[in-house]
Amino acid sequence: MKTDDLDNQTWRLLFEVSERMRTMVERPEVKKASAGVTIAQAKVMLLLFDASPETVPQRELVRQLGVTPGAVSQLVEALVRRGLVERCYDSGDRRAVAVKLSKKSEEFHFYHEKALSGITGELLSGIVPEEREIFIKVLKNIRKKLREKSGIEI
Repeated sequence: MKTDDLDNQTWRLLFEVSERMRTMVERPEVKKASAGVTIAQAKVMLLLFDASPETVPQRELVRQLGVTPGAVSQLVEALVRRGLVERCYDSGDRRAVAVKLSKKSEEFHFYHEKALSGITGELLSGIVPEEREIFIKVLKNIRKKLREKSGIEI
């Protein structure tokens, strides 16, 4: 198959898979585990889980998510109201706000990861571990290129 045909087939498959994965997140067991947290809020949570137990400055969330400071403030406020994250203020500069996970977020993370891992296990059942490892390697390479081109972490 020609490179152009491979490129075309690849983007179409990636698009379809990503859209169908979004619909999988709407399944009752995932919605229950997510406790009403939106996909955008879940992205914030993932960044905080990766940084845990450290705090993450809101300006860093802006950079990594590629959204406006106002959007990050709204996402963080919603997560604070749910008790999933806490704001931390710099004693020298009250405008410098950082965010960290709360104790409640650990339970959320456990159930959310369990639900999503269950769906992923269903989707990948019948695929041998060696092929899964290759698939993960390819996805990591794609993610790396996307991050390089966009400057956005997620």
